[in-house]
Amino acid sequence: MRKLLAHPIAAPFLFIFGIVLSQLGYGYLQRGSFPYTPRDAPTQIISPTNRPAVYWAVSAGMFLFGILLVLVSAYAVLCLVRAYRAGEAQVFRGPNRLGLIMIILASILTILAIILR
Repeated sequence: MRKLLAHPIAAPFLFIFGIVLSQLGYGYLQRGSFPYTPRDAPTQIISPTNRPAVYWAVSAGMFLFGILLVLVSAYAVLCLVRAYRAGEAQVFRGPNRLGLIMIILASILTILAIILR
């Protein structure tokens, strides 16, 4: 697992995906309901009063899973730093400046899009 998380792409991917999921889950919790459209039926509103088990499983589950992914991304950064310091060439061959700049730019744009939404 440490070798998988020691790749430079793991931390930003998990962080961005975790932020998006936690934002969606928090939005559902704050709103108090969300629409669900089955394949051959009219749209249903899932809320704490109408199908509460589904509401809490989806909204709180997305929020907690997003937070868990953010924590795993922090662990991935720790694994990346350890692999870099140990000099394990097969795991990490040094930073690619253009790749790091693109990851930082994508992270900043994603965070701004979430904040300004």
